[in-house]
Amino acid sequence: MRYLLLLFLPLLLFAVVDKPLQKPNFHKYNFRTLYNTTNYPALLDSNTSSDSKNIFLYSKHFRVIFGKSYQNSTITKELANRILEYGESVWSKEIEEFGFQKPHNTDRYYIDIYIANRGGYNFAENQYMNISSNYAGFATYYPDGTPYLLLNPDIEDRVLQVTIAHEFFHAVQYSYFDGDAMSDEVWNSNIWFLEATAVFMEDEVFPDNNDYVSLLENYTNNTYRPLNYFNGLDEYGKVLLFKYFKEKNGDVNILKVALSQIDTNSTFLDILERNIPDFPNRIAEFAQWLISPASYFQDGNLYPIPSKKNIVSNISIGKYGILYITGEGKYYTSSNPLYIQQNLDGESQKVDNLNSGVTTINISDIPISTKLLRKNIVQPLQIQKGWNMIGNIWDRDIELNQYFSNFPIVWIYRNNQYVGYSENETYRRYLVDRDIYTDVLYSGEGAWVYSFNDENISIDEVDIKGWRDINSSTYQLVSISGSAMPINYFSQYRVFHFENGTWRVWNFDNYPKLETIEPNRGYFIKAK
Repeated sequence: MRYLLLLFLPLLLFAVVDKPLQKPNFHKYNFRTLYNTTNYPALLDSNTSSDSKNIFLYSKHFRVIFGKSYQNSTITKELANRILEYGESVWSKEIEEFGFQKPHNTDRYYIDIYIANRGGYNFAENQYMNISSNYAGFATYYPDGTPYLLLNPDIEDRVLQVTIAHEFFHAVQYSYFDGDAMSDEVWNSNIWFLEATAVFMEDEVFPDNNDYVSLLENYTNNTYRPLNYFNGLDEYGKVLLFKYFKEKNGDVNILKVALSQIDTNSTFLDILERNIPDFPNRIAEFAQWLISPASYFQDGNLYPIPSKKNIVSNISIGKYGILYITGEGKYYTSSNPLYIQQNLDGESQKVDNLNSGVTTINISDIPISTKLLRKNIVQPLQIQKGWNMIGNIWDRDIELNQYFSNFPIVWIYRNNQYVGYSENETYRRYLVDRDIYTDVLYSGEGAWVYSFNDENISIDEVDIKGWRDINSSTYQLVSISGSAMPINYFSQYRVFHFENGTWRVWNFDNYPKLETIEPNRGYFIKAK
């Protein structure tokens, strides 16, 4: 038997933790096949109250099953009636109000719900329906794809409610796609969405229950992991992403779009990226909601605050992972094509105090490490003896006489020619006579600076220019980014940098390899 979900109840404390979601084990194209096993599942016009082993109770869409040995049990009958009531509440919200597809075959059959450990017998599979005390319940299918549920009779009422809402939505999800035809890689990439949205439905159907809050900390402590990461814990806390979309947009349309577009080769994350305008910035806004939940989410006063990690720790941020970093000193809160950075108020392209907290959101397939992010800690501009390549990361032009008057010469490669600056009378006259004198380093430009000594320069801090989009087929000397970037992003570029008397190069043989792009440094770069 393949389970959609197993709800683990450690130490009989009914916390919703499960084994990995598994593919459905039924034949998609056999849904209209009638059974040799009569009444399993039962047609909607059935009114049979019992058979040789079971007692049946009905509502409009559900049938509860338990064994004949419990037919005089008032407690079991009361439980059965509550199950039917909760089932109809789930149907009303998920199918009638939200408009999701009905689970397979439910236009003809009841959805069976077995009360486990109460003598119920599944004739279609020739077994009594029992469950370990460690599990709240699960959903699975008869051989033709008609879903049924198995519920632990000893769980408390609030867990019973959310288990029905959660498992029923898995049955809804499976009406949209053939999970058994997906490769394991695609299937595993989709588990996070299936579980997070099933948890989302728990609170939509039973908004006063709030059982889902107990699941959040597994995610909020590890938000830096990839969004599609699953480990049997984190994925449930990602319900918060869909709470964000619902509370931001006022509807569940993005869930319906995602389910309607899924196929055996797609992932839900791909679909979200395609259909949500400016998806990376929506994740950045979501990150701001997460860190200040009481200011944004309706239930935010119940939510845990995501944990912050010190920048000296060694952490890798996965795709659409969110890392809240802290530490000592000032920090370039600047974004680039690989990751978005902002302070805890959502502001970007600034210098911020790291001890106040900075949010980094990886929006690429390239892992972003704290080792790389440490290069964004503000340092004085280090000028070493000899030639240096520097960059102007600031969103303003730099007056060269304000910071570079003590250096013999500054060269800037501008509009395919060199222009220069110097306070040395001979050099200055040379530059002026040839009409190549400048006293300004424009925002985003790079420059050569020659020095007789090692020196540090502190440039007045303003907003950061950030990423400079490079599309030229000729070399430019520029400041590429206001934040550090791994060099492998630049697969379609050639990049040169000179430092410590050595050329370091990317995508060009016979030179030492350039490893990273750093703020305040200048680079020769061109598209290949």
